[in-house]
Amino acid sequence: HNSVQERLSATIALGNMKDDSVIPRLVYLLNDDEPNVRWDSAIALAKLENDSGAKIIEKLLDRMYYDQFREVDSDEEVQAILIAIQASNKIPSEKFVDNLLKLATFDHNMEIRDSAIKSLKKTYNRKI
Repeated sequence: HNSVQERLSATIALGNMKDDSVIPRLVYLLNDDEPNVRWDSAIALAKLENDSGAKIIEKLLDRMYYDQFREVDSDEEVQAILIAIQASNKIPSEKFVDNLLKLATFDHNMEIRDSAIKSLKKTYNRKI
């Protein structure tokens, strides 16, 4: 019933609480109509080491996913990918590895490549 901005702000606030009691609400927000709310709820859940948003994080690790969001500029895309890499470290899963390998090997942004390389080494014991 709230505006998109209110839902997004609430999602971010819930994620910053570091309290497991907010997990059910964040899981509910994974199905919000607004992509930013879904994305931020998945990141917040990962920070709480809950993998309910893993499918969304997997998408956020894929550059091609952002093609469907014209309103996301290149700087926002880079920031989202970097945050998704950090989130993926909190809930390790083999389903992240392919996208991390692509980012580590082929991404044109050196900060993303470096972050993906470090993630693969630290979290998955894989060297690039």
